[in-house]
Amino acid sequence: MLTILARFSRSFLAMLFLLGLSGAVLPVIPMPARCVLFVSLGVTICEELHFEKKSTAATAVMLAAMFSAIGTGAMFLQDGGVYIFSQLPDTPMSWTGFFFRSGLPAFVILTASVSLVVLMVRDRWNLPVRSMLREQYEKLPPMSAPEKKLLVILLLMLLAFITINRTHGLNIAMILMLAALLLFVPRVNVLSNDDLKAFNHSIVFMTCGAMSIGIAASHVQATQLIKEALIPLFGACGGGFPFLISFLTGLIANFFLTPLAAISALTLPLHELAAELALPVEDLLIAFNLGLDQYLFPYEMTLIFFFTGTGYMNLSTMTRLLGARMVVSTLLIFLIAAVFWS
Repeated sequence: MLTILARFSRSFLAMLFLLGLSGAVLPVIPMPARCVLFVSLGVTICEELHFEKKSTAATAVMLAAMFSAIGTGAMFLQDGGVYIFSQLPDTPMSWTGFFFRSGLPAFVILTASVSLVVLMVRDRWNLPVRSMLREQYEKLPPMSAPEKKLLVILLLMLLAFITINRTHGLNIAMILMLAALLLFVPRVNVLSNDDLKAFNHSIVFMTCGAMSIGIAASHVQATQLIKEALIPLFGACGGGFPFLISFLTGLIANFFLTPLAAISALTLPLHELAAELALPVEDLLIAFNLGLDQYLFPYEMTLIFFFTGTGYMNLSTMTRLLGARMVVSTLLIFLIAAVFWS
């Protein structure tokens, strides 16, 4: 990332755009790992440019870093879409198919989000940053042997994702598990037994708990109630409106449920609705997933705490910008739905 920023950032304006969009070129790095990477990068930039904590400039840098790490989640199947389509064996979705169907609208929303950040700091657009970025880049040590091995494994993961259902029968989950296993193989040794012991296993239980909400909801017929509540909305509208409603369903669900819990509880009702109303199932669910990528407060997406915890982000400024992002994203989704999906 520093290589891209150091070579192409001639001003603070260019750096913000590159920082905010560069997460799109990291398709196989899981979202939590992207957060760690971009938090470090954002903090380094703020420190080297001597931005005060909670200042508008520091908030803009951390927001651009946050969008690059989290806002790219809806572009890649393994970051969220896999939880939706793994529940629907009759609606297969390839990694490349998801990227072209969801990645393009997600990138449009990402670009609009970064543009909002850039408008926050119009007075600093011409601030020179190239020398600072080059200095930081030159401080980087050469790639170590474990880092080179990890890079090879990530490239193999990308190749496996792209060739799903073409050259092999593995699914996303199997590929991720095999890649994790490779990290511990003798002579690879990217990770060790000590790393496994240090892993926070509570994350696994939280994920399982969130996904079980949908199973419990289906068992007590709550999903049927959800579907009956949504039928009048979907049935009364045509054109791009059903997709907009699906998007808003995800957006509103984020206030009350974790994204995984919302996926688990609402995927089947939306799938059944799409089938009954003869709507494109894949596009409707992608709109729903894009809605889950909208958030206003940190509790809606716990990974945001990575960025707010640095102290550089002004929470009120962040909330106002995320509110503006919701409005812009809603308009963009309706436009995309009206032109391409309806």
